[in-house]
Amino acid sequence: MRSLFFFCALALIACSEETAQIPLHTVQRSSFQMTHFEGGEVQAADGEVITSPRIGGRLKITDIAPEGSLVKIGDLVIRFDPAQFIDDMSNREAQLLEAQSNFEKAKAQRNQRLADLKRRIEQQEAALRLAELNLERQRFASPIDLEQARIKMEKAHRSLAEAREDSTAQEVINRVDFQSHQLNIARRQLRFDRARSNYERTQVHATKPGIVVYRKISKPGAQEESKVTIGDNIWGGHALIDLPDLSKMQVRCLVGEMDIKRMEIGQKTSIRLEAFPGPIFQGVVSHIAPMATPQPGARDI
Repeated sequence: MRSLFFFCALALIACSEETAQIPLHTVQRSSFQMTHFEGGEVQAADGEVITSPRIGGRLKITDIAPEGSLVKIGDLVIRFDPAQFIDDMSNREAQLLEAQSNFEKAKAQRNQRLADLKRRIEQQEAALRLAELNLERQRFASPIDLEQARIKMEKAHRSLAEAREDSTAQEVINRVDFQSHQLNIARRQLRFDRARSNYERTQVHATKPGIVVYRKISKPGAQEESKVTIGDNIWGGHALIDLPDLSKMQVRCLVGEMDIKRMEIGQKTSIRLEAFPGPIFQGVVSHIAPMATPQPGARDI
C-alpha cells in the first residue's frame, strides 16, 4: 500500500514540473483576414451593342463610323442602303392617299344621297298634307270623289313611309360604308407607318456615348470571320459594333467553386493591370453570377 502511494506521488511531482515549463497565453476571438488573387479581363461597365435591324431581307452597309472614333448620343453609327425601303414607303403612301381620297368621294356621294332622301321626305310630307286637305274638302262631295281623295291620301302615307324607311336604310348604309373606309384607311396607315419606320431604321444612331469597336462576322465565301466593312450584306439581328463607355470600367474574373463561397457583394478589391503594374485601383464586388460557367477541359464534378 505504501509503494503504490509513493509511485503516485512521484508521478504528480513529475507532471507539475513539466507543466511549469510550458508558456501560457490569453486567447480571444477575432477575425481572420484572407486575401484571394484572381486574374480577369477589364471591360467597360456600360455600353451599347449596335445590331442590324430586323426589317426584312439582307441589308447592305453603305456607311459606317470609323473604328476607334468617339461618338455622342444621336451620332450616326451605321447606315444601310435605303433604296428598297424608299420605294416601299412611296408605294404605301400612294395607297394611303388613294384610300383617303376614295373615302372623301364616297362620303360626299353618300351624304348627297341622304340629303336627297331628306328632301323627298319633306316633299312627301307636303303631299300628305295636301291629300288630307283635299279629303276634307271632298267630305260633302260625291262618293266617287271622296273615295279618290281617300286613295290619294293613303298613297301619300305610303310614299312618306317609304321615304322615311329609305332614309333610315341610307343612314345605316352610310355608317357601315364609312366604317369600312375607315378600317381600310387604318390598315393602309399602319402599313405606311411600318414602311416609314423600316426606312428610318436603315440609319442607326448611338443612344449612348462610346468608342466605335467593330465586331467580326461571318461572310459568304470566307472561311474566317472578319470585321464589318462597307459593302457587306447583313441579315437582320446581327451584332455589328460595340460602343463601350470607357468612363467607367469593370473587371470580369472567374472564381473557382471552392472559393466562391468566400465572395460577397460589396467586398473591397484591389486591381492591378498587367500592362501597367504600377498603379493600383480600388473597387468593390458588384455582381456574383448565380450559376457556374463551364470551362473547356474542366472535369464535371
